Order: sequence, then structure tokens, then C-alpha cells
Amino acid sequence: MLARPFVLCLVSSAITCVIAAPTTPTDADPSSSTDSEFPEVIPGPGMPSLESLGLTTADLYRNSTLKALSANHVELLITCEKGGLTVSQSSAQACVNYLTSLGTTDCMVPANGLSRFCSSGNANIWGTNVWGNGQDVHSWCSDVGITAQDIVSGCVITSGQVEGYGPAAQNSNLQVSVEAYDTVC
Repeated sequence: MLARPFVLCLVSSAITCVIAAPTTPTDADPSSSTDSEFPEVIPGPGMPSLESLGLTTADLYRNSTLKALSANHVELLITCEKGGLTVSQSSAQACVNYLTSLGTTDCMVPANGLSRFCSSGNANIWGTNVWGNGQDVHSWCSDVGITAQDIVSGCVITSGQVEGYGPAAQNSNLQVSVEAYDTVC
């Protein structure tokens, strides 16, 4: 007879715990957020628009895109900058989510040049051609996203602020930078 009240108590306690469990911001419905709540995610020149991908700025800030970057991820040689103009980690992450959503879309940097792949708030993800032979360099945007993710995750300079650079996954001739707009232009 003692077992029945004990089981009933456990069941009712579990139900109470489930009912009373707090929700987290990631549990929020992304469709309830508006783009005006976040700095606009702006694709770089020649990059696909958010609209053409069926995405919104709110989607990218709420991590609604597929975040599986690579099952065969290798460690990259990332350099974290200290003392420069750091950028918002959440804004940089929104750009990482944009680049990741592009998959095998070509992220190209012209010979002896740079390309801005994405910007949001004060965060920018740039590509620099470090090949030096006068030819364009190309990488899948998802590979640029892998490197940018490593920077965003591994180069937290101060609370919520990041800055760094490293070679694009699968193409060391394309250097990926996560930094403030003013430091490149």
C-alpha cells in the first residue's frame, strides 16, 4: 500500500516539474520575432539575398538555419586579434548562419583583393586573397562559414565581442576575417 502513494507522488512531481519548467529564448518561436529587433544582415556584393533563400534577419539571429557545418571538421589555424575593434558575437554568428545556409555556393575573392561576404551591425565577414599569383580564389561559402564559426566560437576577446582570422576550410589561399567594417576599408 505504501508503494501506490509514493508512485503517485513521483508522477505528480514529474508533471509539476514539466509544467513549471521555464522556457529559454531558444524555445521562442522565431516567427514571433521581427527583423526590426536585430541589426540587418546584409549579404556582400554579388551574394544571394536573404529573400531568395527564404530567410529573414530574425531567422539568422535565432539560429533557424541548419548549423551542421561539417562532420569531418578539421582544426584550423585561427588567429584571434586582441586590442583591435572587436565585433558583436551575435551579429557575427548571424553572418555565420547566413554563410552556412549557402552550402556549396561560391564565395570568391578577386585576384589581389578582398570580398565582403556578409555584414550585420558592426560585424563583417571578409575574404582576402592570399594566393598572390594574380588569380581569383574560390571556396564554398559553407567552408568560409566553418572558419568564421571557429573564430566566433574561439576568439571571444571580451564578453560577447570577437575578432580574428584564419584560412577557409579546404582552401588556405582564402583568408577569412571576422572584424569591424572600419578596419578593412
